[in-house]
Amino acid sequence: MAKAKTAPAKGDEIIQIDDEPVSAVGLWRRIMPFSVDLDAMLSRVTVPYIIYWTLASIFLGIWLSPVIVGSSPATMGSAPHNAHDHAMAHEELPIPAEGAPTVAIEVERDSMAGWNVFVETTNFTFSPSDVNGENVPNEGHAHIYINGQKLARLYGDAYHFSGLPIGEAVISVTLNSNDHSIFTVDGEPITASQTIVNEPPPAPAS
Repeated sequence: MAKAKTAPAKGDEIIQIDDEPVSAVGLWRRIMPFSVDLDAMLSRVTVPYIIYWTLASIFLGIWLSPVIVGSSPATMGSAPHNAHDHAMAHEELPIPAEGAPTVAIEVERDSMAGWNVFVETTNFTFSPSDVNGENVPNEGHAHIYINGQKLARLYGDAYHFSGLPIGEAVISVTLNSNDHSIFTVDGEPITASQTIVNEPPPAPAS
């Protein structure tokens, strides 16, 4: 008596073997009939297990979120800090007042977009090729800060940036030695600052 053929379950792909149609599930049972009961294995994936692991994932994410947020870098929109406070993350390099370098900056709005920072120094040499090397008197690079948050290193007398939030911002520049130590005179960093106001663009004419 011929064996009745059952229709494959919905989504069960049909594979042709020796001119006989065999479903994907049927092929699995042919390959591994000795140890794996596919129906029993699938039946164990129940709704309670799905709910349990979903809740566990949510609680794990809540538990780890303070660690992830706390380790993320600060953005330019962070609360303002004094540039000297942030610069303390670097070692200080005290130098005598006589012959010490000086720095002044001028921040201007760029004619196309963003802002330009122009740096003017005396008794100081920018030396990008010696960064991370031994310190040399009155030589090194500069660090630029926005509202006390370090933005970048400067290896020259000009820098362009954009993406400044609307409102008031303090742009600061410090002079740093080759090993990133900040030059100080009488305990004060050699720095210059300028406050700017980034206004929203004008509304389009109606």
